[in-house]
Amino acid sequence: MEVVTIKVSELKKLVSQENLLPFNRKISEKHVAKMTDSIADCGILRLPVIGNLIYAKGKRAIIDGQHLVVSILKSDAKEVQCIVKDYETKAQVIADVSKLNNTQKSWKDDDFLDAWYKYGMDNYNHYQSYAYLMEKYERYDLPCGFLVGLYAKSKNEFKLGRLEFRNFDLSNEILEIADTLKTEFKMPAHSLEGLKKWIFSRESKTTNLDKLKSRLYNSLRTKEINSKIGRDEFMEELSKIYTRL
Repeated sequence: MEVVTIKVSELKKLVSQENLLPFNRKISEKHVAKMTDSIADCGILRLPVIGNLIYAKGKRAIIDGQHLVVSILKSDAKEVQCIVKDYETKAQVIADVSKLNNTQKSWKDDDFLDAWYKYGMDNYNHYQSYAYLMEKYERYDLPCGFLVGLYAKSKNEFKLGRLEFRNFDLSNEILEIADTLKTEFKMPAHSLEGLKKWIFSRESKTTNLDKLKSRLYNSLRTKEINSKIGRDEFMEELSKIYTRL
């Protein structure tokens, strides 16, 4: 890894669609506008990270800072100092992309899911898990963060490309209940978090989910439970309706 001065004309090529990494974020014009204003006021305060992709015959790509590079192109700069690092494999690239964005907290859960899904079979040990989670994300109208918390044993491992399921069968059953609550009863995401938390807190106990569903759906239809209830309040209501005689 070294700091290298690169001409802006070369950086311009790196932000063309064919040269952007498939698992990096889409460029946001709003973000670019903010960074352009920042550069005009304060100058370039951090360096883009450029990768020499040895596995791709030395092709170069932006590892971190694609919004910064687009903003630099809007300035009067003719050349820019960049951190340049060699990458022997795709695994090294995605590891750095993931770590950099994880540290900066600029990526959301769906960014990480999209990245590791597009990384494909090169992430052989975990690809099927990401493909399964992606199918659920595309199929159900539920927040990605909810799905990650529902399926992933560790959110940090999920972000690093090592997704493992916490309780596959139970997660699938909770998903079906959550989908019904969202589609039929218009229940918000924070209430669904209560459902997830309540059921997982009982993993050491025997929970009859058919009994829970019957009582829960009936209580919502009769307005015994408000469908717009908060997470903790919903957990209390679940305990009441499940344990009553």
